[in-house]
Amino acid sequence: LDGFNSLFFKEFWDLFKVDVIIFVREFHRFRTLPHSANSFFIALIVKCENFQGLGDFKPISFIGRLYKILAKLLAN
Repeated sequence: LDGFNSLFFKEFWDLFKVDVIIFVREFHRFRTLPHSANSFFIALIVKCENFQGLGDFKPISFIGRLYKILAKLLAN
């Protein structure tokens, strides 16, 4: 994970702009991602107070910002 949130990227876009463009162009050119680009963490959020099993948790994932940017570009 890159550890950067959207606000960080917006605030310092002038510093990251060229690197993000290179990342996207390399993805389109080679049709592959670096292994670290799509790594993520999964967290389980409790849905109720008296949890008994896995069904009482909601899984959420945290993925890196570059992967989210690329996914948004592809979706659009």
